[in-house]
Formats: sequence, structure tokens, C-alpha cells
Amino acid sequence: MLSGVQPSTSPTPSFTAFNDFSTAVGCTQAPGPARLACLKQVSALTIRNFTNGPTSLPFGPVVDNFTVFSDPLLRIRTGLTSRVPFMVGNTENDGSLFAVGLTNLSAYLDATFGGLVTVDEMHALYPGLNDTLTISEIVKDTEFLCPAELWSGAAVGAGIPNVYRYTYGPVFADLQEFPGALAWHSSELPEIFGTYNRSTASAAEVTLSHTMQTLVANFVKNPTEPPAPNWPRYVPGNATTTLAKLAYNGNVLTRNVVRPAQSDSLDGPCEAFWDFFLDARV
Repeated sequence: MLSGVQPSTSPTPSFTAFNDFSTAVGCTQAPGPARLACLKQVSALTIRNFTNGPTSLPFGPVVDNFTVFSDPLLRIRTGLTSRVPFMVGNTENDGSLFAVGLTNLSAYLDATFGGLVTVDEMHALYPGLNDTLTISEIVKDTEFLCPAELWSGAAVGAGIPNVYRYTYGPVFADLQEFPGALAWHSSELPEIFGTYNRSTASAAEVTLSHTMQTLVANFVKNPTEPPAPNWPRYVPGNATTTLAKLAYNGNVLTRNVVRPAQSDSLDGPCEAFWDFFLDARV
């Protein structure tokens, strides 16, 4: 699971994204057969241009409590999930993409948390950062890192073997799509799928792509064994070094891409603050 986990969510469907997409591609009929007939005539190129464009809309799985459940964390803890190995983690700067253009922490907190979280609390949690960087850290922690911490810890606590947790840290110049991007949300995908820009990628990026593909393939083919030689199975807490830091410090080869770190070394804000909010929704 790349960049976090599936959060608990309401089964109540929302049609906002569907309605906005229909309007954007020219199908402005009232919901019903006429609109559906119009959408069936929209070309794949038009759909692709919309989904890849600046007005593309967020989307996610819809809870039906059959294939996608409203309470995944509780289900892990109570043994209602398959006891299969899994890999979960986040990128080092998962929040940077979502903080672009956001410069008012107070307004962000009010809009996101409805007054439950204060500016002073966030300044204490993330000292020395400006508003944009603080928002980036909040998004990373609440949407990606802390949910991964909760899920992986719950899985180990439930006795599920072969849990692997990681954080992905490389920064490549040709992937810096916006100011302050760093190792941003989805920046690992070109390496995993081999779709990096072959005219601009550095030798290290090309090598890392092969390495990441090897790690994923190793896990898929034999998930009961570590994906890399020095990737330990995850054990929560401050007494173990089982968090895999991937491709830090220029290490991009299969033999050195993993740098084991203290298992809870990134979890300070989660344990100090966010887990109390997130435990009920992930």
C-alpha cells in the first residue's frame, strides 16, 4: 500500500465528482438515462485529458461493506481481515503537493478540522516551520504517515506476520514539479512502473527504478520473505530498528536501498497528537 492506507469513511455516497465530470465533458442533462447516453459517447481522449488536467477531481473507493469497509482498522484489530503479508508506507514529503499555494495555517485548520485543532498546538507540534511547511507536515501525517503507523502496528498486534513498513526519501531534480516538492506524493510511481523520463533521469534514478521494481516483484512473488536482504519485518516501538528508509543518502542498489531505522522514529506527531483523531477513522 503506497502512501498510506484506506481510511474509515462513511458509506454515504457523494455524486459531486461525477456531476462535475459530466458537466466538464459537456453532458449537462439531468441525472438519468439521457446523461448516461451522453457520457457513453465521450471519447477516451477527452476523458484522459480531463483526468490529467488541472481541473481533475479527487476520487476514492466507495464503501459498500462488502469489498470496501467503513472500519478497516477495527477489522484488523479484531481479526476480521485476511492474515496476509502487506507492505505499507509513505513518501518523506507526502504532504508537499497538497500544500501548494496554502499560506494561512489558521484558515487551513478551520476548514479542515472545524476548530478542533489550534494554531498554537500545531506550532508546538511542528516548531520552526512557516505556515506552508506546517500544512505540508499536517497533511503528510494525518493522511499518510500516521494511518500507516496505526495499520502496521495493529497488524503486528493482531499477530499478522510479515508486515513491512517503509518511508521513501529520494529527491531527483527532474521530478521537482513544483517548489518544495522533494520526495512528494506519487513521486515513487515513475520508479516503480519504469515510466521516468528517459531523457532527463539521472543514472541513480534509472538504477532506483530497477531496484524498486525488484523489491515489489520480490514481495509479490514471495511475501513471506523480506523484499530486500536487509529489510526487517516491522515491529512497532522505540526498541527496534524495523522501519525501512528507502533510497536515502543516494543508496539505490538492491543491496543498500534499505536503511533500517528506529521503528517509531517518524511517529512523534502521531503519538503525541494525531492518533487520538485518527484512531476512529482509519
